[in-house]
Amino acid sequence: MYLGTTSDARGWANKLEGYTAIEGDVSVRGATAQTLRMVFENITTMYGSLTVIESEGLTDLEGLAGLQAVHGDFTVTGYPGTGRRRPLVAVSLAALRFVGSTLEISYTHDVKTIDLGVLTRIGSGLKVIRNDALLFINISSVVQVGGDIDCSNNIALANLDAPR
Repeated sequence: MYLGTTSDARGWANKLEGYTAIEGDVSVRGATAQTLRMVFENITTMYGSLTVIESEGLTDLEGLAGLQAVHGDFTVTGYPGTGRRRPLVAVSLAALRFVGSTLEISYTHDVKTIDLGVLTRIGSGLKVIRNDALLFINISSVVQVGGDIDCSNNIALANLDAPR
């Protein structure tokens, strides 16, 4: 799903009008905060995997604010090894409660905070890897992770708020 222009986003928004769920895997590329919001504003459930790849205009993930469940993998990723700076500075998913497989946030250059404060269950693993500017992670509501937790190579990480 390429969301690089308003026209691209409008086309997808028209196809998804009236829907609250998407069945199948979706990879989002080229999105801006505005186009992400335009397409996903009514989507609460993904029956498949969701991958969001950082792009020049993606400043936040507020377009996914209503997303409550991803039944497959959920990945937010940058571009490994490029060193390119991106405007995405926070990953905040206010409604996300369930990820059916692996949740991965990796290779972002400027993300400073990850706030998954209402997330309770992750079916497989949690991977938070190589986020150069990451200072804070909130996973305080997680009560179940079905696999490994890998929180590595986040060189600036100062605070991890997790259940005890």
